[in-house]
Amino acid sequence: MRRATLQADGYEVDRHYTRFIEEELRRYPLRKIRMRAMEDEIIRSSPGTELGMPRGTDVSNPTSNRAMALMKDAELAHIRGMVASVDEVLKLLTDDQREIIKHFYFENRLKAEGIAEKVKVHVQTVHRERNRALIRFCYTLIGEHTVREVHKNV
Repeated sequence: MRRATLQADGYEVDRHYTRFIEEELRRYPLRKIRMRAMEDEIIRSSPGTELGMPRGTDVSNPTSNRAMALMKDAELAHIRGMVASVDEVLKLLTDDQREIIKHFYFENRLKAEGIAEKVKVHVQTVHRERNRALIRFCYTLIGEHTVREVHKNV
């Protein structure tokens, strides 16, 4: 039985890797929003009370507060890492590839035919350039072990 793969330019990637990357790309816009919201929350959070200043009547639980802060720090670090990795790959793509990825996963989530109209290329070019971009994302975000060279038998 043959594995489901995505191929482009003499390279192939197992389809389960590209499905993972496609899901990460769909999450990218929301991750950027979440990252900004978390950063804003950190900036706006109160630094604590100064010595001699009046305190509220609520009972404080410093251990719980610290645990929550650490969890948020870990989540924010993960989100920042994913956003930075996607941004890094986007910079490496051609203008057409970047536009195609943007329309497939970020903004309009158009079908290939709609993207071909917007980018002014043939539908087959949309598929080919998306495949090339997805292979690059797999290599960078998951690792080089996901990408194999395809040797054609002549």
